[in-house]
Amino acid sequence: MKRFFLLLIFVIIFFTIQSIAHLNIIWDRSDDNFRFKRLCVPGKLSVATIKDREHLIDLTNGEIIFSALPFVRTNYWGDKFYAYEKKYLYEYDVKTKERIDIVVGIPENSDSSMIYMSTNHSIIIKNGNTAELLDSFKIPNTPNNFTYTTIYPSFVTSNDARFVVIHLQKTSNSEETIFLIFDRELREIIMEKKIPVNGKFPFSFYNTKNYIAYAEYKKLPEDDKPYSYICIYDLEKKELIKNLKIFDYDMQYNSFITLRQDDKIFAYGNGKNNDILFFDLENNKKFEYMIPAFDYPIYLDDSLYISSSYIGYKIDWNDVVSVDKKISKSIINLKINYSNGLLRIMDYEAVSPDITLSISDIMGKILYKQSVSASDRIEIPLNLSSGTYLINIQDGNASFSDKFLVVE
Repeated sequence: MKRFFLLLIFVIIFFTIQSIAHLNIIWDRSDDNFRFKRLCVPGKLSVATIKDREHLIDLTNGEIIFSALPFVRTNYWGDKFYAYEKKYLYEYDVKTKERIDIVVGIPENSDSSMIYMSTNHSIIIKNGNTAELLDSFKIPNTPNNFTYTTIYPSFVTSNDARFVVIHLQKTSNSEETIFLIFDRELREIIMEKKIPVNGKFPFSFYNTKNYIAYAEYKKLPEDDKPYSYICIYDLEKKELIKNLKIFDYDMQYNSFITLRQDDKIFAYGNGKNNDILFFDLENNKKFEYMIPAFDYPIYLDDSLYISSSYIGYKIDWNDVVSVDKKISKSIINLKINYSNGLLRIMDYEAVSPDITLSISDIMGKILYKQSVSASDRIEIPLNLSSGTYLINIQDGNASFSDKFLVVE
């Protein structure tokens, strides 16, 4: 009986709350086990590592442009990349992959600067091409000793390179970590937040203006208890302009924020079961739409969705906006169970005489896809191991997707 209940699984339908997308994979490098390291947004390039090698990946097609041991970086615009060979740093052209010249440094930001930390309390800014010192800044209230070290991601700059996010960890107490925003024009820290123990501080700079979106667990005066908010902050005015209530629990430990390139939509994680959700910033509302996943998106634009496991998806945002109009109401009572190699779909009232069913794993790999005769009880022989799976039903003009869990 116990085994029966372990094998018996029901799909929880989020019909009145949200629907789940079925994305089309356009390239897949998940089997390579890349680990995300850096992103060049304008060039749609990413640096990823496998063991001790670094690889420069074209996010539009998943192709490896260059590999080196152990150092590859791109400039801000994504038209040049850099690699050490023996004792020299060489500059290469991304398109031709031809070596250009030996260089001193790497222009990592839009103003050709490079930023690093010196003596664990001072920010040093140099010209990326010549290594000429442009600026230096001592972090306020830090003594002249080894007090802090940077932690990943060490320095992240705004689109115009004026604002710099710095992550610091106290050397004497690894549980004390700090999130800072440094204004290079005013030469001052304009924001400081303590990062939760064993947690992180999800954030994302806007692409089109000097705003930042960050997650914070807090209780506002009108709240009955603390909630997780996505906060929108105007960096130039030093002004908090929006508090978007997201969850009634702390999302800082297991989440992210990724803004689409036009800054009209952002993706975020719920911090509990790794579902990816979307928020419409133009209309200040959550999308009735989600993607079940175990990895976060590292890039979003109007058609391309790149996951941190390095799978490129095609996404149609028009479908996202109108997804509630495409769901058949007969789905509400849909039940699914799986046991002894048989997937059973019950209590489904079809609109069309034939429906198309597809089953895929959590990475999007299609395990089953076929047109079947509509019935209130559909049985599909399918050998599934323990894990999370996605089911998609195409019924005439109606479309529905959800996930289910197999436990053995």
